[in-house]
Amino acid sequence: MPDTKFVLDANTIMLHLNDAINLDSFLSAWPECGRCISVVGFIEVLSKPDISPEDDQEARDFLSDCEIMDITPSIREKAIQIRRFKKTIKLPDAVIAATALELGATLLSSDDHMKNLAWPGLTVLDVMDSQDETN
Repeated sequence: MPDTKFVLDANTIMLHLNDAINLDSFLSAWPECGRCISVVGFIEVLSKPDISPEDDQEARDFLSDCEIMDITPSIREKAIQIRRFKKTIKLPDAVIAATALELGATLLSSDDHMKNLAWPGLTVLDVMDSQDETN
């Protein structure tokens, strides 16, 4: 896997699929980057209520370029620590943040609670903010 890695939060993928951001354009700046998604984020994207068959296929096509990261014992322990000390974070978000920590990856998220999650070693980048700066 490449040295530069991104863990994509489900909300970032949903923004891309809804044409609110151009994630492909953003990621093209790092053509050799590793694109990962936690199995939790993968499930969040594909379990969207009332998703049309076309949107489901578009999501699956996008996700096919991502490595799906299962919850390893190390990710599990990191998620436990995050939840224990950051009581307001939801379990899925703790797992996604723990996945980024485990991989030494930058978490791409536009969720305020993820952007404001101060945790040693965790870097969160808001693609919406980055695209606003380039427009």
